Amino acid sequence: MTASSLFAGLPIILCGCLAVIYLMMTPFFENHHPILIKRMAAALAFASHYAFLGIAVASMVNLIGLLS
Repeated sequence: MTASSLFAGLPIILCGCLAVIYLMMTPFFENHHPILIKRMAAALAFASHYAFLGIAVASMVNLIGLLS
């Protein structure tokens, strides 16, 4: 793996890691509002992660789940 291929995949890695971090943060809040905000941010980060990977169906599923 060269440095250029690592930097090419950097947005994919960052969006995936950000989504997992947001989901891991949710148990630490007591009120529902911050939990919902973090879960919505995680869904958006997962949607962008899948969009960067080129998986449109998974990205749309996450965006639809974001609306419900």
